Amino acid sequence: MLTLLRVAAAPVTLEVSHYERPPLVAICHLKEVNSLATDIRRLSFSTRSIPVRDIESDSGSNTIAHPDTSPGFPTTHFNFTPTTYSCSIFPVYGPFDLLYCIQNGGFASAWAARDQTTGRLLCLKMFKSLQDPNVSRSAKEELRIFRYMVKSKRGEKGRQFIIELNKSFLRGTDVFFAMELMTTDLGTYFEMEPERCKLHARRWMAQIALGIQSLHEMGIIHRDMKSENILIDSRENIRIIDFGLAYIVPKSRDGRRSEGPTHFLGTPPYMAPEVLQIKGLPTDLRKPYGTAVDWWALGCILFELESRNHEGLFDTEEDVQAYVAWNEFGQLYPRYEGLDFVVVDLLEGLLDVQPSTRYSLSDMEKHDYFLRRDGTSEFDNAAAKAVQRPIRPQLVPHFAGDDRPIEVVQAKDVTAYDWTNLKWAHPLNG
Repeated sequence: MLTLLRVAAAPVTLEVSHYERPPLVAICHLKEVNSLATDIRRLSFSTRSIPVRDIESDSGSNTIAHPDTSPGFPTTHFNFTPTTYSCSIFPVYGPFDLLYCIQNGGFASAWAARDQTTGRLLCLKMFKSLQDPNVSRSAKEELRIFRYMVKSKRGEKGRQFIIELNKSFLRGTDVFFAMELMTTDLGTYFEMEPERCKLHARRWMAQIALGIQSLHEMGIIHRDMKSENILIDSRENIRIIDFGLAYIVPKSRDGRRSEGPTHFLGTPPYMAPEVLQIKGLPTDLRKPYGTAVDWWALGCILFELESRNHEGLFDTEEDVQAYVAWNEFGQLYPRYEGLDFVVVDLLEGLLDVQPSTRYSLSDMEKHDYFLRRDGTSEFDNAAAKAVQRPIRPQLVPHFAGDDRPIEVVQAKDVTAYDWTNLKWAHPLNG
């Protein structure tokens, strides 16, 4: 899995029209796009947001590697005939001009790219080689999540707040995902636009909650919700990204969902107590957890949105354990001091140490935190209101300077059946 790293974009020239999504979007879209804007500074990499897994997790490696922070521009050109499938309502054709490496990680890299056919700017995520078992596993896991979301008929209400996969294709042993390019994430916004975060906090919380609920209705637990995995589009709406640690809860014979996972994984400052308590335990002694872990993480994001300097509530696993211990006294958690009562009340609901009584969407929809001055709720017609918002020009991806591509990537379509059955990427079968 690729851990997010915010990087600066070197000037390159490009004049394109901007594509906006219609009111309802059918599916979800990528993982690791991060801050790319006309004047983005290189920011320091924070170990606070690195996801971890235990050895017995469903995903393999113990710890996610740090991305390579060196710029590294490839200069070679390749000839290949990839196979591909487009599952987006937006047509994506190719070939693609690779314009700039947004970030480089252990398993994959993310590129700003241009569709030569339409001129549309996209993000191309490239899994570097399926011959590496870790890369193959990571690509396969994410593809299965995307396939599941494509086929699912549930969770329509919040789908437009989940990122969409526009196209996927294979070049030799390299897998590419094509998706919408957005200029920033919530973690970056905390640093670059702190006042706007306060302004939009309630609306964003409602959108994130609807997106999480949509995933849960599809039977998916995200397991790595955090501010870096929330993108901000040109209308200042949110999109949930990064399904590298997501889990599909299997169905029993009667169609009901069975018990949840028992894997120790996630990003420590956002991990719920029920996940932390299974660390180091033998598999047969671990208690399954469920969708409540995502609502806990949303509580952590709420604190970041509402705290004075948008700082995180927890930095380590020990901080979470200290919160659990303090909770037994029934007193106000010291770090909540100075926050509005309505914010504290919502925090205590989302950060309830008992998963069975922790807040979920139904509780949030009734909460005073989301009430607007006109008496309506941020949840009322949230999807329709999102697409009616004006475009903020500085959030529209564009480049200035040299538009010569570093590399040209071809793409050729195959059938939807082949794509959803992973037959288009033969090394991933099974």
